[in-house]
Amino acid sequence: MDEVRAKRNALLRELASIGKMHPRALPLDRAAALTAAHEQPWLDPDDLVARIDGLATDLHIPEEASTIEAVARLNLHFCNKLGFSGATEDYDAPIHSMLDRVIEGRKGLPILLSLLYIEVARRVGVSLEGVGFPGHFVVRAEDEDQAFFIDPFAGGKVWRAEEMLLRLSKVLDRPLHDIEDAEARLQPSSRLEIAARLSRNLKVSYLRRADAAGALRAVDRLLALRPDDAEERRDRGLLLLELDRHTEALSDLQRYLSEHPGGEDWNMINQLASQLDTSN
Repeated sequence: MDEVRAKRNALLRELASIGKMHPRALPLDRAAALTAAHEQPWLDPDDLVARIDGLATDLHIPEEASTIEAVARLNLHFCNKLGFSGATEDYDAPIHSMLDRVIEGRKGLPILLSLLYIEVARRVGVSLEGVGFPGHFVVRAEDEDQAFFIDPFAGGKVWRAEEMLLRLSKVLDRPLHDIEDAEARLQPSSRLEIAARLSRNLKVSYLRRADAAGALRAVDRLLALRPDDAEERRDRGLLLLELDRHTEALSDLQRYLSEHPGGEDWNMINQLASQLDTSN
């Protein structure tokens, strides 16, 4: 058990160092590999990154190819030849958010499939970015300054910006002219946000399954990437409390109270912290 804890702590330290990198330099493949290895300590992150390298084998994109041609070749390789597609059964199961399981089963959530698509493309010289579209992560490409979007979850379906805006209107159930930040929602997500979203999805998945230990692992990673996230620190304190790790819970809750004065839940968290302080 101590060996597992030591390995997980080492992985968290590497995630923390990744979180400090320049947003455009943050390695998405490494972040996903560290996330999977933190969940399953027997995995080797280096091996997982090498497995992504293997996915790009036999894929060739001519240097003179347009972005549209490159995406067509990527779609044939990623969705047809390799067989990646969206996980429709037990959609939010933790395995669909773990790099190794998605590579093995060829099924995953939109963000994991998009991340793999982006990383396979990068290995053959094609630069793509991820977009945290409401409720559904997609890939963004540009051809002659015209943005278009690829959905690896749906077999590589391509959407024009206008179509994505119409989808946004339907998702939010509001006319486009009432959505002030409509265009902004089609802009690329930061690599740090993508790395964090991997663990945020796992956190939600574990909470739905009443798995406090799993949710705690996810929050540990989120705080490694974003140590100043007060709400995640509060949630870690609450999870630690649920797991009867009272001393650690008190430390996180007290820090949350000091860094987040005036929050709507301040009185409730303060009462919990006071009870813990008294019992200790």
